[in-house]
Amino acid sequence: AEYMGLDSKTNINDEMASSLRDAINWDVCTTYFNMATALQDHAPIKTISQEALEEDIVQYFSKCLIFCKIFMEVSDSRTITNKGNKTENSRKPATLNKDTNNEEVNGMDSDINSFKGNRHSIHRWLADARYRAAVVNHRLASLYHSRLRSRGTGEGQCRQLRALCETHYKQASEFIDASTHPLVLLRIQLESIALYEHRLQTLNSPTAKYRTLISIVDSLTQCKSAIHALLKNQNFADIMINQQRRKDADSNDNKPDKLEDSLNDNSDSSLSPTDCAFLLRLFVSRLRESLLLIVKLSNQVKSSVLKTSMLEVYKPLYRYALKLNDLPTHPDDLNTIINIINDYEKISPDIKIY
Repeated sequence: AEYMGLDSKTNINDEMASSLRDAINWDVCTTYFNMATALQDHAPIKTISQEALEEDIVQYFSKCLIFCKIFMEVSDSRTITNKGNKTENSRKPATLNKDTNNEEVNGMDSDINSFKGNRHSIHRWLADARYRAAVVNHRLASLYHSRLRSRGTGEGQCRQLRALCETHYKQASEFIDASTHPLVLLRIQLESIALYEHRLQTLNSPTAKYRTLISIVDSLTQCKSAIHALLKNQNFADIMINQQRRKDADSNDNKPDKLEDSLNDNSDSSLSPTDCAFLLRLFVSRLRESLLLIVKLSNQVKSSVLKTSMLEVYKPLYRYALKLNDLPTHPDDLNTIINIINDYEKISPDIKIY
């Protein structure tokens, strides 16, 4: 990867050679990505400590993000002119996330800033670069999330790990395209909600609990684009209808319900019936529980005026959520979810602040 990185920094002006450099940059990005995922998925825990392993994973993913940002920033900001004219490049140097401190990576970042290529050649990797950046941020968030739950000791360390988790979850959700990867966005948001729920268990103040619950519901509302994408996907409708039929048949035969038995041969592999069912069921349960807890906390508000306003807002939303099936397999369920989100977005910020 290092030798390929050096090749990518060579000054090349010819458009064909620039396309080659694009390919080299992408191969380097892929190499770092594969190295990090291999370590994360198949950790050699017998030969290396957990701390050293995580340090290597973060380093490789950080280098991968450098190249992802190159493809995204160059495609967005480079101005192409005819041969013989000056080419303006307003792209800012690619930067790492704040949690990475590696002089070698920063040096590579500075050198790579001189990279110039053809807009059309680099555009081919733009969508893949954004998706890969989302996956990398998601994996980094999961890494810090796991560390927080298993080894987070001390208020300062927990606060730092929680901030890293929130940053990477946010970046992952921003990079992912909900229209093509709706389940990925759902999973990212639900994992970020688990982070808030972990913090909720440590809080005693009703105000702090209320604000954390609002953050949970806000994260759920950010899934609206994913719900829209599922609603428009005909494969999703067919998958869930067939799954519901098989579930009913298994129930009538007194057989155990197995979601994996609901696979549809004609379905898109990105819309796994098992994932759809699991994530949507979890989404509905988190929505109901969060709204219920907000209603309970509203009863503890001292101001009678604010208490009345909060109950008038959140109680109808909770009742609306109760109408949803535990497993929302019908398009009407998804429309109901979208309506709940729309109603929540109309709530006055004054009530959300508390």
